[in-house]
Amino acid sequence: MKRVHITNGDVFNKWLKSRVQEPCVPFNEAMMSHTVCHEPFTEQFITHRAYHHGVTVQNYRENLKEFFEVMNDLKNIDELVLWFGMDAFCQMNLLTILTALELKNYTGKVKTVLFDENKDWNLVLCIQKVQRKLQGYVNIYNHVLVWRRSILCDDEFMNQGIHFFLDYHSQDGKLSRIVDEHPQMNEYDLIVLLLKKSEEYGLSDLQAKELIQKRRNKMKRALFVIDYQNDFVDGALGFAGAEKLDARIVSKIREYGEGNVWFTRDTHFENYLETREGKNLPVIHCVKGTHGWDIYGETKKALEEVHAKGIDKLVFGMDVTDPDTAAVLPESLDEIELVGLVSNICVVSNAVVLQSKYPEATIIVDAQCTDSFDKELHEKVLDVLSGFQVKVIHR
Repeated sequence: MKRVHITNGDVFNKWLKSRVQEPCVPFNEAMMSHTVCHEPFTEQFITHRAYHHGVTVQNYRENLKEFFEVMNDLKNIDELVLWFGMDAFCQMNLLTILTALELKNYTGKVKTVLFDENKDWNLVLCIQKVQRKLQGYVNIYNHVLVWRRSILCDDEFMNQGIHFFLDYHSQDGKLSRIVDEHPQMNEYDLIVLLLKKSEEYGLSDLQAKELIQKRRNKMKRALFVIDYQNDFVDGALGFAGAEKLDARIVSKIREYGEGNVWFTRDTHFENYLETREGKNLPVIHCVKGTHGWDIYGETKKALEEVHAKGIDKLVFGMDVTDPDTAAVLPESLDEIELVGLVSNICVVSNAVVLQSKYPEATIIVDAQCTDSFDKELHEKVLDVLSGFQVKVIHR
């Protein structure tokens, strides 16, 4: 029988290799940090994670080379033993691996060993050994890591990890409050303090530093969700693939958080066919008050959760001179990110409007969070956006 051990990182992997005569493979990721894609370890996932870690895709693959070799050889592995700690950092890594195994329909045995250790690694205590059924982890992963929403499962350690993960990313979380309460403390001392207060989170010094810089950074950032409405997803002007943006946009909304998210709704009335747009595009859509006008899927819930500010616009681009629109827009912004539909019509139009409104702001369009019914025009408009100094990411 072929058994493979997967460990949380290189340090414990080295310790375990000295004690077992079976293959031991490190999982060198930090799912505690940054956003994720809907399905772990796809090409999109790898590109997304590499970008946020600030490394090339090649370097990311190299860092996880042994792990990927195991995932590509599952049919020849009879049992996997997953060694992880109890803190949120380890539990989110464990959740990601269990999700990937569930999606791959792995039929071998899966055992998890939760452990605790002292700082010198001369004493490792096994807290829990469990034979796992690969069922329900995809749903937990989506709720927690993709949508950043709480969910309960039948694993007390996973529930604890979920709690501290969400608290870590909360604008009002315990660690964020510590940073805010020590505005004059130097960065080194504050990192030390955070590490002392964050045993359940499992933070590294790098993550503590990132949290401090994020909280102290005064840059004004905004996310604009453009026209992600039912009629553009699966309604009158819907197209295949538009629904796939839902989870990605939700992740963005939760990343930006309350006070930093705006959304637009394409808004028409009964006389639509008499307008210039209606004569050129004679398909009635997004009539105010109808289902088609409403925001699509989980994105609607996420916008409500962060109390996002809405803008109803009558044409492709928002009218920043309209008193109602002007009232909800911030006076100044340093960075603006756009997601939503449709890339070659309303997304590009609003990129131009916002660039004119905020001429010194960096404008970003995430290519993985926008799309079009016309794939050729979609690719061309990404080139056009880059041409007038919009930063196109994840292309």
